[in-house]
Order: sequence, then structure tokens, then C-alpha cells
Amino acid sequence: MASTPSDDQAAFIETWNATPAPERRQIRRLVRIGRSVETREQAPLAIGFADYQSTRSWWKFFWFWFIPAIVIALIAAVNIHPIVIGIVLGGAASAFMIRRNFKRVRIINKALLEP
Repeated sequence: MASTPSDDQAAFIETWNATPAPERRQIRRLVRIGRSVETREQAPLAIGFADYQSTRSWWKFFWFWFIPAIVIALIAAVNIHPIVIGIVLGGAASAFMIRRNFKRVRIINKALLEP
């Protein structure tokens, strides 16, 4: 069931879609790895991107699906090969760090937002 976006989200979506694709890709990558964006104009887009993602259901139910998925993947990995265990743990660490970095985007880009 799709929900209708709020006015703030609708304004962000309009601005986001008007931004060139390479710049959007760069902002997404910088937010995921926890780095600040390059310009003052990109800072509100980075924060808006993180805020928009936090309204999505995969984000809201992260711990609900993440823990069972990791347990199931680890059980399967134990039965396959030790290298697969490392791959599963690496993927889990990556997902956890991305979630952490989405929450920190305001702190990271604070210097760009100040006048």
C-alpha cells in the first residue's frame, strides 16, 4: 500500500528529480559511506535524501527483518563454506553502517549548512 507523500517530501522529490543523475548518484553514495557532500547546495539534498529514506518501510522495520535474515544467512553459510560466513558478516556490517550513516547525515554536513 503506497502512502501519499507529505508537502515536504513532495518538494524534496521534485527537487531531487530535477537534480542531474550523476549528482544524485554522488549524493547517495556520500550519504551511505558517511562523508560530507562537496557544496552547500548539495547539503540539503543529502539531508532530504536521508530523511526520505527513513520514511520507507524497509527502514522502519530494519531490525524486524535484519536480525532474522542474518541468522538465516549465517546458518546457510555455516553449511556452505567459511568464506561465505565472512561474506554474510561483511554484508551485515555494511547494512548496519549505512543505517548509522543515514542517521548522522545532519552532523556530518553541519558545517555546510551554517552561514
